[in-house]
Amino acid sequence: MKIAASIVLVACLLAAPTRAEVGDTIATEGIVNAPPAAVWAAWTTAEGLQSWLAPQADIELRIDGLMRANYNPKGKLDDANTIENTVLAFEPERLLSIRVAKAPDSFPFRDKVASMWTVIHFQPTGDGNVDGERRRGD
Repeated sequence: MKIAASIVLVACLLAAPTRAEVGDTIATEGIVNAPPAAVWAAWTTAEGLQSWLAPQADIELRIDGLMRANYNPKGKLDDANTIENTVLAFEPERLLSIRVAKAPDSFPFRDKVASMWTVIHFQPTGDGNVDGERRRGD
């Protein structure tokens, strides 16, 4: 179930067409066919992140905690190709907000991504699914 929820989550929240662009803020929205707890776990646990985001990933779910990801299956979470995000705020099964703390050394737009933030809203739909909305900006 977690893998299926993660696949749908990626399809809906990461690849969904842009709903609104205001300045440098982009918002996307989609229905995730999974219960709120499964969608929340896909974003807030190492196992969940590794099921869809990156083969190497972990998160310290606390204010100022780190969410780290390395997209190289042979990489390590402390190498130069790891992206680190700082947890700004969270409300279990409702909201997660992160900001890029360190871009991978090889990332071509390090200066631009250094100010990027993301807020993800998880809204139960009433039928056991989640209406997910993601806003990104700098």
